[in-house]
Amino acid sequence: MSLYKVTTTFALVMDKPKILSNLLGILIKDNIIEVINFYDNWAYFKYKDQDAYTHSYNLAELSKEDLLKNDESDKDDELCGLSPSMISKDIYCDNNKK
Repeated sequence: MSLYKVTTTFALVMDKPKILSNLLGILIKDNIIEVINFYDNWAYFKYKDQDAYTHSYNLAELSKEDLLKNDESDKDDELCGLSPSMISKDIYCDNNKK
């Protein structure tokens, strides 16, 4: 199993590896899925606890470097939800000191 990222605007999630099967949902660009296997040009994965398929041209395999970059950017994003008083440090300035 490997992690893949959706590279197209959207990717259809089907219940069988063919375009004329039932639509289960839609993945959007930058969604990450864990692909279990490939059948011809279809990626097999679990979607909401169901067997699912999407066309492989919608996907790009994530490298270890990509995963590390995502982890680092997630750490930066943790500050976005905090109020300014929680992330800044008050600085006392004494103008009388020389």
